[in-house]
Amino acid sequence: MMIRFATNSYKHDSLPISAQRALNLYAERQPQDAKSPVTVHGVPGITTFATLGEGPIRGFRKLGGILYVVSGPWLYSVTNAAIPVVTRLGGQILGSGVVSMADNGDQLMIVNGSNGYVYDTTAGFRIVSRQMSLPAPTQLAETLFRCGRTLLEKEATGIPYRLIGIGVGDIQDAADADPMDLADPGATQRRKVEAAIDAVRAKLGKESIGKGRGIEVKRR
Repeated sequence: MMIRFATNSYKHDSLPISAQRALNLYAERQPQDAKSPVTVHGVPGITTFATLGEGPIRGFRKLGGILYVVSGPWLYSVTNAAIPVVTRLGGQILGSGVVSMADNGDQLMIVNGSNGYVYDTTAGFRIVSRQMSLPAPTQLAETLFRCGRTLLEKEATGIPYRLIGIGVGDIQDAADADPMDLADPGATQRRKVEAAIDAVRAKLGKESIGKGRGIEVKRR
């Protein structure tokens, strides 16, 4: 028995007129002397590569040839293989929104806006989280740096850290950021300095200007 395929498949808005539809396939008419008058060819598509928890997928990053994915509250690793190996590494990463992820080659930093989580590829998970509330919204990197430095001083007990991150939350309107503070007379000058730096970077590139503490010192 020969099954006839439609070579001009289409689906009309009114199905009684035409309900033909080729899904993930297309038919191609062959010459009269071919073994079959019509061949059917597949088209590019997607298939499930791996399943990671119940979701939602909140972020992912590649480190050392391994894909690390935050799904729901958990961190997973996915190997690069035809049949991937999925491993739940732990975490209990709070929230359900998108996370920020960064690495230094050995450790993975995950920030959910209020907490930071560190996954070491050899030692596993560790969370170090401190937070500080500002009296007003800010757009100044200098303000974030000073807050981070204050929080880090409490943790600087001699234990080495490979990765430090700062996250922000409760985003407000830019018009409300950095109001005048009579108790901090240097705030106005810091705002002007950062505005000037941003203007130069916008014109000449990110690496064109910066503060002295941002200069990377190469150790011998």
